[in-house]
Amino acid sequence: MESNDVAKPQTLLKLIDLNSQVWKVESRTSMQQGRCGCNHPASGSVEYKQAILDEGKLSALKAEMQRLTEQELDVGLSGETRARALALQIQWLVVEINTAFLGQHQLTAVSQPICKWKREYFMGEEIEDLNQGETMASFCPIRKFC
Repeated sequence: MESNDVAKPQTLLKLIDLNSQVWKVESRTSMQQGRCGCNHPASGSVEYKQAILDEGKLSALKAEMQRLTEQELDVGLSGETRARALALQIQWLVVEINTAFLGQHQLTAVSQPICKWKREYFMGEEIEDLNQGETMASFCPIRKFC
């Protein structure tokens, strides 16, 4: 099976070529001579174009259009399906991470957000975090709510 990057342009070129060959257009001229209603001689000519359908080329055009449709659907739908599957996998990973976090911290999905380092735990004392050089009170991410 050819790559779609190569197959699609080739199919489009075939379609353009076949589309121009499906109809054969011929210029025609018709001359008429006769007598009018009052028995005077009359003549006239007309030029027109006549299009003739080539049914062999029509079936080839239909087959190429079917091939292009299949290529578009194969690439388009498989790409969309892969994107949706990846999005679903990511969503489930986020759910698993959230579940693990809640379990590790003994929380439920409806637990209210809390700050571990409430001021009353330290009785107003500033405890120094040796790793960061910061105090626990300044480390609390929601200090203004504590």
